Amino acid sequence: MTRIVKGLLGLVLVAYPFLVYFAIQQQALGLLTLFLITVAILRIFLVNKLSPAQLNIAKQSALLLMVLAALSWGLKDSQWFMVYPVVMSIIMLVFFGQSLFQDKSIIQRFAEMKDTDITAEKQRYMRKLTMVWCCFFVLNACIAFYTWQFTSLNVWTLYNGLISYLLMGLLIGGELIFRWFFVLNNTNTK
Repeated sequence: MTRIVKGLLGLVLVAYPFLVYFAIQQQALGLLTLFLITVAILRIFLVNKLSPAQLNIAKQSALLLMVLAALSWGLKDSQWFMVYPVVMSIIMLVFFGQSLFQDKSIIQRFAEMKDTDITAEKQRYMRKLTMVWCCFFVLNACIAFYTWQFTSLNVWTLYNGLISYLLMGLLIGGELIFRWFFVLNNTNTK
């Protein structure tokens, strides 16, 4: 049961821009606020079996969601709902970026959950990949900010609810292909 609820909560967060779009169109900001605060509280209590970094991200994103929803409702201004993708990209940038100043990058920490054989070469690769993700989060935050401040609700919803996820998928897929053809094959032939 918990797994189903977690899946539904994740789906709500992915669909967030569309929920905001429909709430603004239907003038249902109060209902959306109540719904999002409930989702955030459930998320805080249901996250477990995560690494400390993942747990921190999950809890901060839930807290951010509650604050922005409350501000939007309290100030009767839907703009507070629309800043969420910008701030989430900045939070992710901070988490990924700060790990570059530590012994292990965040991607290495994730990798160590499944792979105990992390060579120095793999560490360098994961550090560079962490830098690529930092660049992505900077770009995504800038575009999300631009769509929030300078475009229509339709464009904001399209970018933050679809295009940004497609870009993330392309980055993940491109990295997997790159790793398979260039990184893994180079280490196997040595």
